Formats: sequence, C-alpha cells, structure tokens
Amino acid sequence: MGLHGYAVERPETQRRMFGHGRVLPADWRKLGGAYACARVLLAKAASRMRRAGFAARAVALWLTDRRSGGWYAEERLQPTWDDPSFLAWLGRLFSHAERELQPRSAHRSVHVTLHDLVPLKEIDGDLFGHSAEAHLKRRLEYLSLLADRLNASHPRTLLHWGPWTTIPGGYAGAKIAFNRIPDAEDF
Repeated sequence: MGLHGYAVERPETQRRMFGHGRVLPADWRKLGGAYACARVLLAKAASRMRRAGFAARAVALWLTDRRSGGWYAEERLQPTWDDPSFLAWLGRLFSHAERELQPRSAHRSVHVTLHDLVPLKEIDGDLFGHSAEAHLKRRLEYLSLLADRLNASHPRTLLHWGPWTTIPGGYAGAKIAFNRIPDAEDF
C-alpha cells in the first residue's frame, strides 16, 4: 500500500528470538559438521542478542533431514547472555542428539535459536551473588561483551570461545532477512 501512496503504519513488534540456520554441504552432514557449524551460528546469534540488550532463557537446536523431517530439542536455563554458557548448553543438546539419532543419519541443515528473551535491565541480581559461581558468571558475561567489541572493530572474527571452524561459503554474517533489516554489525 505504501508503494501506492497510502500512509502505512507498521505495528509495533516485540523481539521473541535470535537465531541462525544453515543448509549444510554434503561433507558436513554428519553430527560433527553440524556441531561445528552450530557453534559459529550460535556465537553470531548471541552477539546480536547482546547488542540488542537481551538475555535468553532457552536454547533450541533443529537438525533437519529428508527422511524423518528432523530432530528438535531445547534446554531451559536462567537468563543467560554469555557465550561459554550457551556453548556448553549447545554441547549438551548435541550429546542428546548423538544418543537419540542413528549414527549414519545425514542432516540437511542446522538451526540454533535463543528464545524466551528477557531485557537485560529487567534481570534481578542474585541475592547470594557473592559466591564463586556468581563471580565466574559475571566475568564470563564481561568477557563475552569484550569479545563482541573487539570482533566489531575488526573485519574478521578476532576472539572466539573454543575451536572456530570456517563454515562452507566462508561467511556467517547477515543473509537475506525476511523479518528484519540487518544491522551494519551483522555483516
């Protein structure tokens, strides 16, 4: 209608998730390749989520194939926004997949999603936040923000948690987005 000269107001939207997905090339369709790709995609989604000022209470993983339609699992967690915690949860999801899927199954695509979002300003501090575990969590959150800042100021990923695999196509940034306009940092 806007192209025809009518004034169109877009309804206010509410952010519900951050995620990425990728169709896997033939040599990446086993669980090892899907896991390497999912790590990179999850790190990109978590970085976007932190930039927008959110924490997630759930991590979801989809592995699709032609025969059964796919496999889905999610883990619920306390409001989290640091990469090491998300990557640990992703590792647990892949452990479940390894136990539940047939060893020879080929996965066509992998999708990771951070959802059940909470704005960072609404997260209450831990009443017993002086424990070693709470101190470690704050340090990991700070280091994740620091890595985001360094990666934003360099053309390639400079800092990452654990092994970094170059995904087929060599690019994990923004793609054609049907529901949002990508930010400059996404590229």
